Amino acid sequence: MKLKQLRKRLSNNFGKPSKLKYQPEDMESIKEYLDFRKTKKLDPFLVDDITANDLQLDQVFQKINMGLSTSGEQVLYYLLKRPCETELEHQERASLIELMNTNEKLRVDLSVLLAKLGRNRKAKVCRTFNAGKRNPLYLIAYMALAFGLIGSIATLFIAFSQTGVFATLFFVIANSMIREWRKRGMYTDFETVNYSVSMVVTAHRIRKINDPKLQAMLNPLDESFKALKSMKRVGGVSLSAGNGIAEVLSNYLLIDLITYEILKNTIGQNSQHIFKLHEFLGRIEASIAIASFQKQVENYCVPVIDYGATTKPFIESEVLCHPLLKDCVPNSFKTEKAIILTGSNASGKSTFLKTIALNQLLAQTICTTLAKSYSASSFRIYSSMAISDDLLAGESYYISEIKSLKRVLMASELDKRILCVIDEVLRGTNTIERIAASTQILKALNKEMVLPIAATHDLELCNLLSSEFEAFHFQEEVDENEMHFDYKLREGAATSRNAIKLLKLMGFKQDIVDAADQTAGDYLITGKWNKPN
Repeated sequence: MKLKQLRKRLSNNFGKPSKLKYQPEDMESIKEYLDFRKTKKLDPFLVDDITANDLQLDQVFQKINMGLSTSGEQVLYYLLKRPCETELEHQERASLIELMNTNEKLRVDLSVLLAKLGRNRKAKVCRTFNAGKRNPLYLIAYMALAFGLIGSIATLFIAFSQTGVFATLFFVIANSMIREWRKRGMYTDFETVNYSVSMVVTAHRIRKINDPKLQAMLNPLDESFKALKSMKRVGGVSLSAGNGIAEVLSNYLLIDLITYEILKNTIGQNSQHIFKLHEFLGRIEASIAIASFQKQVENYCVPVIDYGATTKPFIESEVLCHPLLKDCVPNSFKTEKAIILTGSNASGKSTFLKTIALNQLLAQTICTTLAKSYSASSFRIYSSMAISDDLLAGESYYISEIKSLKRVLMASELDKRILCVIDEVLRGTNTIERIAASTQILKALNKEMVLPIAATHDLELCNLLSSEFEAFHFQEEVDENEMHFDYKLREGAATSRNAIKLLKLMGFKQDIVDAADQTAGDYLITGKWNKPN
């Protein structure tokens, strides 16, 4: 694609939904940078897999990702799981996003360079971060074979002899066979090496862009540019398979294998510099993608996050929406106190929990919330919502639940502010034990540095926790034909018993509905279950 056409396409695509398609193996590739950092324990906190699954973070990533380069999508995925821990870090992320929003020429220039770098999910670039010094024997052997062929051919021209003919044939056949043998199964590594070279070239091109803010980001990379300068001169490994002159030279003089060994050795000795360039390029593209996402949504704001160490946990938002719902009903929300949510199934409790937790996460990761205004404390975010039986591990639903809750309780013991959202506490066990255990777990979570928000069907919890938890609810209306939800948050505990009314809507006999309603009413008055007649 010509440069002018590429610039126009990238400019037009900004602020529009991504059209990228994903295969399951693509996400595994995209997660490689995050997995590397996890293995090396480079971050003070990362959102865990349970919370990421509850909040559908993969879908959020796919909504934001532009996929210009491997570095861009890997780093964006990592940033979505890495809330800023300090005010300075948050300001730096927000400032870079704002730069991409306000400087169109710079944004397009950078987008063009990143698009040329390209997205190659076959490249295992994170492997280069653990590379070591390369064994020189391969390089020595390849060069000996190449010079052997050159020498034998030169001998033929100087003094034609039978020995020279045999020597030339030997090196032609041996070099060709060795090349094919060595390249078999190495294509992925060739892709990785070539992507590393392309990162160096792209970073050098970005370095030539005259922008003060960009140059400030590049200054710490001076040492990396010097260390990797030779990679730019050597170039990449040829992957051609044609019959041109370049392919003939590679086939018999092993130029691609020699180039590969030189580059691998450079990468092995400078793995930390490859790491820095990967992250630098990724952060640039991630900021462009986030700026594009901000332009896509109708209602967003840059949040105000309080990183004060001693301030009480709080959230305050106006017109808050879920980023994955097209027709989301907004709710305003303000609290400095633990919250318990009630309401019937499908009334909006679970969606609201996800809306709060996800917006808080986006506030601290991509400096963006889907709200008219948003201010909150900084939190480490945990959820316990979409629990499923771990059949392979032989665990029941209840065991999975208590393990999920235990990790939240353990996190709450650290001297860090915690936001935890819990949907239907201990739904996997009987009513009496569920209410008793849920009460104590929620009380244990209600600490000075923790803001718990829990949803439940058990109205008894509202009474048992009334002195510590503030009650909110969602309600619905049931007429003769259907149930209507408005998805609006209201103060206080739910008072309706529409689950029984639903029996009638679904065609149950009236005597069953009346008896169920009578039994429930008697229990609410006496606190005891009466035996049915």
